[in-house]
Amino acid sequence: MGPAVQAMSLANSITVTTVPKLSEDLSNWPIYKDRVQTAIESKTGLSRHLAGTARQPREPELPAEDAKDDVLEKYDKAIEKVDEYNQREAAIKQQIYSTIPDSILNRIKGETTAKEVWTALCDLAEKRGKMVEIDIRRRIHDSRCQEGGDVRAHLDTLIALQNELIGMDAALGDDDFVAVILSSLPKSYESIISVMTAASSLSSKPLTPSGIIQHLTQEHDRRSIQGRLEKKAPSDETALYSHGGGKQGKGGRGKGKKGNQSSSGKKCYNCGLTNHIAADCFRPGGGKEGQ
Repeated sequence: MGPAVQAMSLANSITVTTVPKLSEDLSNWPIYKDRVQTAIESKTGLSRHLAGTARQPREPELPAEDAKDDVLEKYDKAIEKVDEYNQREAAIKQQIYSTIPDSILNRIKGETTAKEVWTALCDLAEKRGKMVEIDIRRRIHDSRCQEGGDVRAHLDTLIALQNELIGMDAALGDDDFVAVILSSLPKSYESIISVMTAASSLSSKPLTPSGIIQHLTQEHDRRSIQGRLEKKAPSDETALYSHGGGKQGKGGRGKGKKGNQSSSGKKCYNCGLTNHIAADCFRPGGGKEGQ
């Protein structure tokens, strides 16, 4: 097999493997790193280049035009080794360069060897990745759902932040994440938190993020439905006033209208409601009790 054929065969055997690209904010760095390393090491002869243990062959001197066949053959073999080394170096660089953002490529492309490129990328990503991790941890600990807020949306935000930490291999432990969730809820959820913690103690089963998220979303949905139903149902005050208006109108339209106008805005000292007076109140103790 001649040098050209061997070089072509080598090039075909170390084609770039498709892996998810490194995100601009480096949030997927741990997963990206594992996948790229695996892709490179799966190719014959590339792992030593990535580790920096592959020896770079010296470029042979060009033989004279009248050199003998054995000299030319020796030169060809030496050139093959140089080409093989350079192709493997280039294959690793291509695998890295094609899967990182341009902004990061511009910062590492000046490195010479594949090992130097990979080391520079690791240093850059791990330093910046730590800053990103700290920021995400701050945001997840500072998250609060205000009273009357959308608890379901709030929980979705916490889950998304935790997933970012998982992608960075820096996830909160279950106990810590449970504590973050419970401490971020409105005061109106204290009763359900007490129920969940009591049930956990009685059953000797620890609270888990998935378990409490399920209970909290169910409670949020129940409260949302209850709130919509209460808005549709008439209040006691409205029902009583409507009843009173009907009774006042029984003796004549003018009388009923006048009674409504005279009572509008007034407070009943019998039941404490507004828009009628004690004399017109249908509750026990009112002037129209039992009517």
